[in-house]
Amino acid sequence: MVEGEGLSNLYIDKQLKSLKVDCYKGVFSSDTIPTSLLEGHHDAMVCCIVNTSEVAQVGTHFLTLALHGYRIDVIDSLALPLDAASPALSEALVQSGKKIRFRFKLPRQKLTSLFCGFHCILNVMLLCRDRFPNRAGLKRLRTGEGAENDERVCHNILALVVNNPSRN
Repeated sequence: MVEGEGLSNLYIDKQLKSLKVDCYKGVFSSDTIPTSLLEGHHDAMVCCIVNTSEVAQVGTHFLTLALHGYRIDVIDSLALPLDAASPALSEALVQSGKKIRFRFKLPRQKLTSLFCGFHCILNVMLLCRDRFPNRAGLKRLRTGEGAENDERVCHNILALVVNNPSRN
């Protein structure tokens, strides 16, 4: 991470892979998500992180996708309108033919915050309940408390790591 910039896709991917999160399938640009991931039927929930920018563009914002059965949940800490934030991602989700559900109607992060990558890491950890079953000491994120939520996100990531030792 560079001072004044958010996390990179490589950093996020390395952290989640080091935590051995089985349901996690990678970090993608909005126009490089594998069709098999979006269109496949997933009996068990799988998730990925998507940058709203396309591969040839400078990254702007990360969000999490949770795919299970014939549904895709979009988990965006900024609760941005997807068709405006990422036309390529919006089109890819529509083309999948799956039901699309937006988890957040209101932002959990301030627009000026650089913590969207951390929010996504936490989302993946929370989605992968079999890897992180012990949820002791987690702090609730609240709508409209951006800076406080950034601190809570970091606290929650650390709590999940400490309370759920790594598997070999």
